[in-house]
Amino acid sequence: MGCGVSGVGKLISGAKMSVNYREKIAQWAYKEFVDFDTIPPDSDVLAYTKALLICANGDGKLAPAEKNWGIGFTAAKGASDKII
Repeated sequence: MGCGVSGVGKLISGAKMSVNYREKIAQWAYKEFVDFDTIPPDSDVLAYTKALLICANGDGKLAPAEKNWGIGFTAAKGASDKII
């Protein structure tokens, strides 16, 4: 009894996501959440991620949960490995 989604086992086991899937995820996420028609360049994604983590560190302590959320949020939008 499968779920009909090929490759899920590979993703769960930690295999790297193909660029094609990452790009499709990013296209969907940016259109769905901020109505962008194009994926921002890595330089913009990196700047946004840094700003997000700086804000999370506003109390002078970046808790592991805050750091993990910021990285996860960035990864969920299809960011490249070099940013994550």
